[in-house]
Amino acid sequence: MSNIKIIAILIAIFCLTNHLVLSDYCYTDDTDPFMHFGPYTRNHIVRGAITNPHLPNCKLRQIWMLARHSISSDNNYWSPHVHELLQKYHNNISESYDLGGVHLCPKDIEKLREWKKYEFLDDDNLKLLIKQDKQDMFSLGIRFKNYFPNFFEYDSVNSLKHEYLFRGIEQLGTKDSINSFINGLFGNVTFDIKIKKKDNLLQFHNIYQPFLKHKSASQMKEFHKYIQSAEWDEMLRSISDRLGYSSPLPFTTIKSFYRTCTFETIYYGSSPWCAIFRKEDLEKIQFSEDLMSYYNSGYGQNMRQIVGCPMIKDVYNHFRNFEDGYGVDEPKGIFYFADITAIQLLLSTIGAAKDPEPLLAKNFIQARNRKWYQAHLTPLSANLVIMLFKCSKDYKVNLYLNEKPLDIDCCEHGICDWNFLRNKLEETVFNCKADICHD
Repeated sequence: MSNIKIIAILIAIFCLTNHLVLSDYCYTDDTDPFMHFGPYTRNHIVRGAITNPHLPNCKLRQIWMLARHSISSDNNYWSPHVHELLQKYHNNISESYDLGGVHLCPKDIEKLREWKKYEFLDDDNLKLLIKQDKQDMFSLGIRFKNYFPNFFEYDSVNSLKHEYLFRGIEQLGTKDSINSFINGLFGNVTFDIKIKKKDNLLQFHNIYQPFLKHKSASQMKEFHKYIQSAEWDEMLRSISDRLGYSSPLPFTTIKSFYRTCTFETIYYGSSPWCAIFRKEDLEKIQFSEDLMSYYNSGYGQNMRQIVGCPMIKDVYNHFRNFEDGYGVDEPKGIFYFADITAIQLLLSTIGAAKDPEPLLAKNFIQARNRKWYQAHLTPLSANLVIMLFKCSKDYKVNLYLNEKPLDIDCCEHGICDWNFLRNKLEETVFNCKADICHD
């Protein structure tokens, strides 16, 4: 046997061994892959189920809901540039694998080689996204109908329209999604849904100029610290090495891989691009995004009380009307549909999901079990529900986030005495100067 053949055999053995040793994880065979993608996490992955919808000796009087409506897309993902970039690296990774440079398992590399799913956001794909949102909202409506069947009974369509209020922001597909939620609750009925181009209640954070100027300066500081850290650099090197690159790929490139993994998982259930990440990689990327949201609309945002107070004031006023004997003029159900920033601002204003220590670029390890975790707080079709109950002696309030009890100070399992919560909120309400919000 010639020396050349011997060398070729040795190289082949080395390559095979290299693949087997360094690619023991196989995404294709993983029956329980990591499915948290921050605010693009599918709702059914993290939501709960309301198992005890009623309080003893109490009657449900009003439901106030703030839900997230969003088309599951990202303009930075749907672009010719990303398409060209993915095609380029798709070919490079495949060729590098044949030379033994890529450390992915054979099944994963075959799935990646077969990949041809990238599609631009054309009219057909928009219809697909809107259809998915409609399905999610329809299912949410059905679940709430099942939780509270008596509450959603009605005598006539006219009484129905008097007893329930639906309002949403002007965004592609919003009205379709709200109608789907309504159909889940009541069947095939038609509602007059209030949609405004600039909604001063639901979008105050997009209108109030001092907040817009302030957040642009403060939002990114800890995020930039983190993506310049040794911990982050190690993640980039690890992913790049896994793909056969001796030098770290820029994060803009890796982010395109991540977004493809994210959106294809949303639409198709899985993506071969997810195989290039390990759980810790995804956790670090999510931590970076949670840092941004924490300083934009969470506890790192010192203007959160100013821009979050209109929603608190709305809840407060509706519940006080019942308490003061004006419930006859109140709708039984108030359903708002807005963006994730509105929900996050409301959560941080009422003191929910507050960590004992602030989120900082340097504390990724300590913050792994953090409460400010967007995948749990504001996944797709997120919903925050606050319910008012009239009990034998007083009023009580029950809070749910994504159908799980929402704990705030002195309110265990999401249940509060209304007197306590009212007193807790009054300072925020009385100091709320955003009268523009109540038009």
